[in-house]
Formats: sequence, structure tokens, C-alpha cells
Amino acid sequence: MAVIHDYAKRFDYQFPIAIDHDWRTLQVWWLNTGQRDYTSVSLLLDRDGVIRYVHRGGKLAPSSAEFETLELLIQQLLSE
Repeated sequence: MAVIHDYAKRFDYQFPIAIDHDWRTLQVWWLNTGQRDYTSVSLLLDRDGVIRYVHRGGKLAPSSAEFETLELLIQQLLSE
């Protein structure tokens, strides 16, 4: 948990971050919906609970284009 807290602080994220410790949500929304290459997934939900972005697992590096896309979407959703 400390790693996630440090990561959020590093990028100045000031919004809720949910951690699915028992994998219950992960099972329903991700693992039970088809063949997956990774057991990890990052879901970006808007204020209404609509999934707006899915990172399909693996490394989400700050230097990647996918990370930049996610960062842009977060900023857009926060401004709504």
C-alpha cells in the first residue's frame, strides 16, 4: 500500500484510488470476461462509475505514451 501512496504523491494525484485486495472486482470486471495476458488491470472510472480507460496489464511506465494518455484523461475528467 505504501508504494501506491508514494506513487500517487509523486504525481500529485488527489483523487480516490481503489485497491482490490481480495481480487473480487478484478474477477468480475476483468479475469472472468475472457482470456487475459495479465492478471493486473488499471481501470479509470469517471464520477458516474463509467469506465473511461482500461490499461490491460503489464507495466505502465511514466515515460510511455499510454501513461501520457492516462494522465491526460485523468486531467480531463477532473476538470468536468
